[in-house]
Amino acid sequence: MKAAAMSQRLLLPFLPAILSLGLFLSGAQTPPTSAVPESVAAVLKARCLECHAGPKPAEALSLEPDKILAATLDKPTADDPATKLIDSANPEKSYVLAKIRGDRTIRGSRMPARRPRLTDGELKLLQDWVLSLKSVAR
Repeated sequence: MKAAAMSQRLLLPFLPAILSLGLFLSGAQTPPTSAVPESVAAVLKARCLECHAGPKPAEALSLEPDKILAATLDKPTADDPATKLIDSANPEKSYVLAKIRGDRTIRGSRMPARRPRLTDGELKLLQDWVLSLKSVAR
């Protein structure tokens, strides 16, 4: 076997890590690809996906577990472009949490709209998860 072909075969299993390192070193920012914890996914499915899923989600915002980070992490809100849906630098100021809590700072109604509020346990799960995303996109 030629040396070049052997080198390619030896490097092939490491290609994803090499590409990730290249993206990291280049400063490219991509949302994390790790899965949303199952407990958080369960809350999203039960309480959010009736409106925020499918080909035309409400407010063009998909909260499906496999799409939520790409749709929200450090993305501006439709209501206020200066405010981020999930703010990785200041997760406690994330607009999605304000909308769920129904803070006075939000525009429109709290979420889920026209449905019962999230339980304290559901809210804590989502808050803890959002707080865990601090600086994840940096």
